[in-house]
Amino acid sequence: MIVGVDCDEVIYPFVNQFRSHMVEARGHDPATLPEPTVWRLGQAWGMTDDEWDQEFTAAIKSGVLFGEGEPIEGAVPGLMRLHEAGHSIFVVTGRDIEGAKAEAAIHTHRWLSNLGVPFSGVIISHDKGIVQTDIFFEDFHHHYDDLDDEFETLPILMTRPWNIEHPGRRVDDWGEFVEAVEFLTSVCDASDDDPQFSMREAWEALDQPEDDLVTEL
Repeated sequence: MIVGVDCDEVIYPFVNQFRSHMVEARGHDPATLPEPTVWRLGQAWGMTDDEWDQEFTAAIKSGVLFGEGEPIEGAVPGLMRLHEAGHSIFVVTGRDIEGAKAEAAIHTHRWLSNLGVPFSGVIISHDKGIVQTDIFFEDFHHHYDDLDDEFETLPILMTRPWNIEHPGRRVDDWGEFVEAVEFLTSVCDASDDDPQFSMREAWEALDQPEDDLVTEL
């Protein structure tokens, strides 16, 4: 399988690191910076667009954002397990940030490299379909929808407060994601149909109530 993985809030702790910048560099009370329930962090924390742009750029240039931080729980062992199972792993993440584009890309590549995971590639792009993948792990539901509409990859959401209302396929953590990849790989190996169609059918079957599955079996 070719597995695509988003970086921020799937591997990288974006929210925690930006919060660290606002607390340590700007003196904000952490209590005023709660877990966001919308994808746009500046909006969640009541920042104007100008304030967001200024602090976002400053956090990147200081290295606190994208250059520091502990990976999301389970990400490294999960990635290593996928690699050891023979899957190719591509990280695709957007870093086109006015005033700090170069720093953002450099920090991101260095931070990912330091994880020790043998990625097949790290691509800086807002287009999550730039690499043809079989499965893509994402937290932003709009990217999920774009990938799902293309029908060339099977997107799976990492459950986050900002995507909780989305009806898409989801897992709660890296352990569940790895198990899903293992299951879907076995489905593809056992099927003569189109791999994407087979995986979608298999996932829909998993989502059915248990009584319906028993009836089908």
